[in-house]
Amino acid sequence: MENKEIPFESGESNSEVVRVGNTVRRSLTRNSPFVHKIMKELTRQGYTLSPVLQGIDEKGREIISYIDGTQMNRSVVTINTFNEAMSALRRFHDILSKYEFCGNEETIIHTDFAPWNLIVKGDKLIGVIDFDDALPGKRLSDVTYACWNFLDIGEEGGKYTEEEILKYLPVLISSYGDIDTKDFVDTLIAEQKRILKGRELRVLEDITAKEKVERENICKSIREQIKWVEERREKIEKVLD
Repeated sequence: MENKEIPFESGESNSEVVRVGNTVRRSLTRNSPFVHKIMKELTRQGYTLSPVLQGIDEKGREIISYIDGTQMNRSVVTINTFNEAMSALRRFHDILSKYEFCGNEETIIHTDFAPWNLIVKGDKLIGVIDFDDALPGKRLSDVTYACWNFLDIGEEGGKYTEEEILKYLPVLISSYGDIDTKDFVDTLIAEQKRILKGRELRVLEDITAKEKVERENICKSIREQIKWVEERREKIEKVLD
């Protein structure tokens, strides 16, 4: 049935997400007017990776186009897909760097440009989703965040070895294009601490003992990743110089 609602696994930014035919219906948030402005501009500029805003339904939910693919699995895709994603991030930033969107900041940043918000078909990137937390900011914040999550930087048992991380970091930066990486390490650590702060707040929520342990373990892992980056500052700066 065309009108049958098929729930998606709930994300953290938006509690109600369902598929209806070739569309996705999502609860509105306080940031929705801004997000809709972004989506309309991306569509107007031919950024085909973005869902297309189609309106508001009878339940007061936004209607956006459904992107028929799968969530990126970083353990499966190749470095070429990550390079493609970095190029897509550059285009996203360039389109939204107008003053009317970002004021005195460099551009609009996604703030969660990572595998779970990227849609692929095989190795081909076909979609970028979830602009709920987009805001004016510095390009390097998104770039470091993407590199962190693509390469599992500092994550114990991650897909890439230290040698591979140091090898692929400049490759990803090159795929993004011209950008000053002088503050790369400091910005990366700032992004890691931003996520850690949010995760620490989630530990304080009214949750089960099992959930509490799981969330505490996530915080512990992020702290270890921050330490990993701090201890390899010189190596990272050297490969990006």
